[in-house]
Amino acid sequence: MQPAIVIVHRLPNWIRMRLSLPIRSEKDFYTMLNEQGGIQSFEYNPVIKSVLISFNHVHIDTEEVLIRSAIAYSQQYDMAPVRLYSDRPAKELPTLSYYSLAAIGLMAVVSTTGILLNTTLREVLKWTMVGTTIGAVMEHAYDEISERGAFDPEVVSVMYLFNSLNKGNLLSAAGITWIATFGRHLIHTSYDGAIIRVKKICDVTSDQCYYDVTVFENTDHKGMKFLKNSCPNS
Repeated sequence: MQPAIVIVHRLPNWIRMRLSLPIRSEKDFYTMLNEQGGIQSFEYNPVIKSVLISFNHVHIDTEEVLIRSAIAYSQQYDMAPVRLYSDRPAKELPTLSYYSLAAIGLMAVVSTTGILLNTTLREVLKWTMVGTTIGAVMEHAYDEISERGAFDPEVVSVMYLFNSLNKGNLLSAAGITWIATFGRHLIHTSYDGAIIRVKKICDVTSDQCYYDVTVFENTDHKGMKFLKNSCPNS
């Protein structure tokens, strides 16, 4: 079994984690964790392999605490790679997608029930539906490019909506675009995950050591949002 850290809960100044393997030396773990300061308290429960870390969020941030924890944990197991997971589902749907869905639903109700709206209100609702749907798809594409460097092919479905702008079937086009882009996220829950690889490099002349840390995306867990601002080297 590989060493793995699961982020159970976190706030700006403390974090709780579960470990797949026990800490072999609490003293060594804490020494490494607090080597550069900022850690206020460290509690380890060996029965459930739970770690609670309180830290000065002005001095260090959550991402740095996670990286330090991964280094300390890797040391415990001969510099083995450490898998890092979030216990909470990653945010899959962009904010605009909820407004888009609401606008599509309202437009569908108006169209099927024959609720009388004046022309101006219908036009406002129609273009709100179109605008929020296009915006939601673009926001989704931007998030994926920022996180992974590319977007999923499902984003191209927005072209169907663009092609429908002059054909008059905007309600069905917006609905199909929304389902094609976000439908799978309603039934598939993903969790952020990363693999942390640590190398200890020592200078024999000065007898000083440092750690080279590389963060990889876990192919089984798409996303690394909880390490978005972390430094690759420590």
